Amino acid sequence: MYDELYQLFILQKELNVPGIGNFVLNRKPAEANFLEKLIHPPGYSISLVKESGTSSPFFLKNLASLLNIPEGEAADRFNSFVIDLKSKMTEGKEMTWSGIGTLSMNSRGSIKFLPFPLQDTDDTVRAEKVIREHSEHTVLVGERERTSVEMTKLLSQANRKKIKWWITAVIAGLVLAIFIFLQFSKNNWNISAASNSQVITPEQEASSYSLLQ
Repeated sequence: MYDELYQLFILQKELNVPGIGNFVLNRKPAEANFLEKLIHPPGYSISLVKESGTSSPFFLKNLASLLNIPEGEAADRFNSFVIDLKSKMTEGKEMTWSGIGTLSMNSRGSIKFLPFPLQDTDDTVRAEKVIREHSEHTVLVGERERTSVEMTKLLSQANRKKIKWWITAVIAGLVLAIFIFLQFSKNNWNISAASNSQVITPEQEASSYSLLQ
C-alpha cells in the first residue's frame, strides 16, 4: 500500500490521508546564476498540511487500478491502512514512509513530519549568452516596428551625413586659412592688411538755410 500511495502522490502532487493531513509536493522553479553563468534545475520538497485538502475524485479509481482490485475493496484497504498508521503512531512508533518521510506523534497527539530530501532530476547547465551579429529581428522604434537590418541602414546613413558635414567644415576652414595667408603675404605680413585701408572722404553738404538780406 505504501508504494501505491507514493505513486499516486507523485502523480497528483498531493495526497490526503484522513486524520494525518495532506501531503503536498512543492516545486521550486529553476534559478539563474548570472555571475557564474549557470542555471540550476527546479527543486522539489514535501510538506504536510494538517487536515487540509480533499482527495481527488479519481483517487479510489486510480488506487484500485494500481492494486488491480475493485474500487470498493480499494476503499476498505485504504481505510485499514489509515487506521493501522494512526494506531502505530499513537503507540509511540516512528513510521518511515519510503520516498516521503518519517511520521511520529508526541504525547499531546501532535504529528511530527520529517520529509526526505528529494534529489534533483536534472543537472545544472551553463548559460552562455549567444550573440548573433547578423541575425534579423524586430525592434520597436517609437510606435513603429522596424527590423534590425533597417535600423542598421538608417544609422549608417546618419553617420555618413555626420561625416560629410565635418568634411565640409574642414574644407571651408582650410580655404579661409589659405585666403588669410595670402592676404598677409601680399602685405609683408602687416597686421593692417587685415583691416579696410580705403580712405573715405565725406562730401560737403549744401547749406540747409539762407540768410535774409
